[in-house]
Amino acid sequence: MRLLTFLILTGLICSCDQNNHNKSETQQGNSKQFMTDTMHQEYKLSAKLNSFDTTVEVLFTDTKDSISETQRKNYEGFIDKQDFLLPEILKRIFEFYKSSYADYKEGWTMAGDISDKELEKHLPTPTTPENLKPFITPVIVHIQNRHDCEEGTISIEFDCTWDIEHGLGVLIKNWKVVEASVADICYF
Repeated sequence: MRLLTFLILTGLICSCDQNNHNKSETQQGNSKQFMTDTMHQEYKLSAKLNSFDTTVEVLFTDTKDSISETQRKNYEGFIDKQDFLLPEILKRIFEFYKSSYADYKEGWTMAGDISDKELEKHLPTPTTPENLKPFITPVIVHIQNRHDCEEGTISIEFDCTWDIEHGLGVLIKNWKVVEASVADICYF
């Protein structure tokens, strides 16, 4: 009985602490640090993505205590250049999606029990880059570790409706969008 009471109280305390932690994260702006990955102790910040009207996590790969000057420049550069980069990001995503559409469609229709209308909700017919935007959600901006970090090199990981298992990734080098593919390209 004591053990059960202890477990319930511990759960309540942790729950209250988590609620307070979530509130403080929500109140933080682009320049505030927060660390949520206690196992790997990775350095994380957040950034507002204006064109998606959302805030994403910025993950500094294999970085624990502080970020380097180059990592800081990439973080600030991304915030400053994101609106400029968006058209090229959407264009590269569209090119990747259009070239992979037939394979995705085959996978989605394999079972044969999905209507064209339902399929279009997850796997839209490729028409324009802008028409894909409602089907993707940015989730993490990746910045290389402090030792390998090159200025202007970042990647952006997206969730997408057509591939919930592998996701979507965009690689940017020297502030130019060089590739869009599955999310694996985001991991340096």
